[in-house]
Amino acid sequence: MISYIDLSNSSCKPLPYRKEEEYRFIVSKGWSFSNVYHFSEIRNIFLLLKRFGFNNLKEFTKICLDNNLPSEKTDWNERRILEHINALKNFGLVSENNKIIDLTLFGSSKVIDPISEADLVVFKKIFCHGSSIQIRIKEMNS
Repeated sequence: MISYIDLSNSSCKPLPYRKEEEYRFIVSKGWSFSNVYHFSEIRNIFLLLKRFGFNNLKEFTKICLDNNLPSEKTDWNERRILEHINALKNFGLVSENNKIIDLTLFGSSKVIDPISEADLVVFKKIFCHGSSIQIRIKEMNS
């Protein structure tokens, strides 16, 4: 396990991003940042949505708790689960009616698994490219 990484001699590469005004116009939302800090949590909510579907927040929260959804620091409640579902919507992985857009994502992962290299590919496509996720997913599957 690496406990120290020296970045002082690393080269810098600017990451593309959209200005707040551009983002609001594209997605018709008043904000652009998803307040989700752990890839494992966002992936795991996605996996449970894929497996069980979504009827309502109360029922889905119960599903998450009944399946011992691991949390990194803070216990799960309806509000935390809703934040993750909204992040999945913002990333273009889940539709506005809480349906999975691409069932192949995180295909071999399980809720109990650590983040894999394949999972990281999905997250890198989300965070490091400026085009919509649906276009990036098609590129990944090609």
